[in-house]
Amino acid sequence: MLWTKENIRQIEPKCNGIQALWCPKVGNINWGTVTQSLGKEFQKNGGFILLNNQVDVIKESDTPDYPIFIKTKEGSILRSKYLVICGGLQSQVLSNIVDEDSKRKSSLISLRVDYLFLKTSSIGTNIYGVPDLTIPFLGVHITPRMDGGLLLGPNAVPAFKIEGYSNDEINFIYLKDTISSASFQNMTRRYFPQCFGQVKKALWPRFHIEELLSLADISEKDIQEGPAAVLGQLVNNDGSFVDDFRIEFFEGKGIGSRVINCKFLPSPAATCSLAIAEYVGKKLFRQFEI
Repeated sequence: MLWTKENIRQIEPKCNGIQALWCPKVGNINWGTVTQSLGKEFQKNGGFILLNNQVDVIKESDTPDYPIFIKTKEGSILRSKYLVICGGLQSQVLSNIVDEDSKRKSSLISLRVDYLFLKTSSIGTNIYGVPDLTIPFLGVHITPRMDGGLLLGPNAVPAFKIEGYSNDEINFIYLKDTISSASFQNMTRRYFPQCFGQVKKALWPRFHIEELLSLADISEKDIQEGPAAVLGQLVNNDGSFVDDFRIEFFEGKGIGSRVINCKFLPSPAATCSLAIAEYVGKKLFRQFEI
C-alpha cells in the first residue's frame, strides 16, 4: 500500500517522506544473540562447531566412505561425505580452493560499511530512502537499535583487506589482487559517479549527514561516528554487480559434484537465513537421498 505524507506522519512524525511503502511486520533484532542461539541448538542436536580455524585444503580423500578431505592451517583434519560452503567474506577464498577457475569468472570485493550513530532518539521505526536502482544496495537508511539508539547510514567504500573494519587493517596482497582485477577496474569505470559519491561521503561526512537529514528530523549536533561493518560484493569481470543469491549446486568434477557452494548471499541474507538453509537442505537430501 502506498502511503501519503499524512499517513507517514501518523506512523512516524519525524519522517520527511512524501510517499512511502509501509511494512508493519518489519522488526529489528540482535543478530549476535540469534546466531549464538542457533549454535546452541545445533550442538544440542549432535553438531560440532570448530572455531578459529582457517581452511587451506579441500580435496579428494583416500577414504571411500568420506570422499572429501578438509584441512585447516591450525592442523585440524575433517573428512565428510558432502560439503556445504557458506563462507561469507571468505567465500571467494574457499571457492578458489575447490575450483581454481572460480577467480577467473568474478571477484568478491570487500566493502567497508561505515555508519553514523545517534545515541538517543524517539524514532521507533526503520526509514529507508529510495535506493539507486542501478546498484544492488539499499541506500541510506535509519535503523533503531535494541539499546534505543539509531544507526544512520551506511556509506560503503572498498576495504583494505578481506575483513578490513578500519583504515588501519591493510593486506597489500589482497589490495594488489583486487585493484588489478578486471572486476574492480570495470566496476569503477561503469559506476564511476556512484563510486565517487561514496568516497566523497567517506572523506567529507557532511554530505552523508545531509542525505540522512532529508529522511527524518534528527538532531545533527548529536550525530557521532558509529560502528563499521564489512560486506562482500560479487562483481562480474565486466564490472556489473551480481544482485541476487548465487548458490552453486554440485558443479564440477571430483569433489565438486558433492559440494553446495553458497558463493554469494547478499542482503537480505540474515533475514532469509532459515529459508536458505531449508532450501539448501532439501537440495542436498534430494540429490543424495539422505
